[in-house]
Amino acid sequence: MSDKTFRSVVMRYPVALVCVGLIAVFVVVFFLHRDVVEALSAQEQDKEARIRVIEGNVNEAKGLESDVEKLESLVQRVDGRLFQPEARSENKDSFYSFEDEFDVLIADVRQLPGEPAALKKGGVHELKLHSVIVYELVVNAEYADVLRFIDGLYRAKPIMRVSDFKISQSRVSGAQGESLTFAFRVYVMSAKG
Repeated sequence: MSDKTFRSVVMRYPVALVCVGLIAVFVVVFFLHRDVVEALSAQEQDKEARIRVIEGNVNEAKGLESDVEKLESLVQRVDGRLFQPEARSENKDSFYSFEDEFDVLIADVRQLPGEPAALKKGGVHELKLHSVIVYELVVNAEYADVLRFIDGLYRAKPIMRVSDFKISQSRVSGAQGESLTFAFRVYVMSAKG
């Protein structure tokens, strides 16, 4: 194609030539920036997903302050039910207060040293907020009275649980019938000491 022919085509079809030139530029730009567009599209989708998560968290956080207040009041209620580790005699005396109510004779109350391994730091049932004091009780009474006594321990203000229950024949006979000796451990929640 000669110079004159090219000029005549350009003069005859200037709009078509400009359009062909623009299309060529757009095709080159499209192929060069296709990877950038895909990366930006993926980033946009990621940002939109994060925005949805944040909006969901904002919706879930409504009333969070009141939930925290409720939990703090529950912790205070529990704290009011705890034994104080330094008040050893008061803690022991609290068991003797059950004698008349449940018609049992508490023969011995001993505080055992330390916590069970399962409840210590790193244990299977580690207590993070509180501690536990373990007592060994020996009680003389009839079977039904001891069951009522154990139920009373569970229902008492301090949080107590009974384990390692042992029964033996008592040397002391009650007025109503044969008395038995019961030995068991009582786990009492206490403040961290």
